Amino acid sequence: MRKIVAALLALALVLTLSIALFGCGGGSPNRAISLLMDSGKVMTEVSGYRMSGSMVMGAGGSEVAGMGLPMTIDIQTEVQLSGGDIRQHMNMTTKGYQMEAYIIGDQYYQNTPGTGWVRMNIGTYKTQNMNMGLMDTQQLGLMAQMAENAEVIEEDGGKIGLSLHLGEGFFKASLEASRRYLEESGKSLPEDWMKTAEEAASGFQADMRIWLWQDSKLIDHIEMEYTMGGVPPLEKIESTAQLNMYDYNADIRIELPEEAKGAKEITYPTS
Repeated sequence: MRKIVAALLALALVLTLSIALFGCGGGSPNRAISLLMDSGKVMTEVSGYRMSGSMVMGAGGSEVAGMGLPMTIDIQTEVQLSGGDIRQHMNMTTKGYQMEAYIIGDQYYQNTPGTGWVRMNIGTYKTQNMNMGLMDTQQLGLMAQMAENAEVIEEDGGKIGLSLHLGEGFFKASLEASRRYLEESGKSLPEDWMKTAEEAASGFQADMRIWLWQDSKLIDHIEMEYTMGGVPPLEKIESTAQLNMYDYNADIRIELPEEAKGAKEITYPTS
């Protein structure tokens, strides 16, 4: 069970990372999409922010009952942006387990139960994300291009509520973007990893509700439900999440802890 909990924490972490650097571009000209594009732009211009919330993860499969599912995961994240440099620090806890991760420069560091600190370059991190079947932060520009049924659902209390749906096509386009990124950096993808990612893409569905502050277009909070292919022995992964974003332009300074500086490097075959 320890390995399954660690794997689900990793899945949740990638989802959080994908939201933590929310960005949009392109897309149709309706008002909801235009607001998403505006929000994506202003989110990249702040010096930093924090995010907290929770995620409930469940799954389908014959062994689910023995894996402690569904599980609630508490999330704490902070992001520092400076001159194009992005630093992130993430903590997730559930059932006594904790996962901690950093992004510093072109390196991704992760500390998981029973594994300790490991590090990998961002290209390898992208590869790992594909294996887990979740979206990558820099691919979320596809959101505004491929969102379905995007609409403004609420305008009250100084906030604007948006709703949108993402289908299988979004995930497959995101997967292809990761493939191209890796090829450009001289990396190859093991066939079994690609097979796992393609299976996860099958049936991917996500519904998001995003609340923006009306004056600044910064994100106040996000609600999301998604379903996707599972990680064996799980047949599918189901999740709901609510994340609050705040402390925009706070004095956030993220430094890698000493114990992570000796992290074991994870590498994969090059093409």
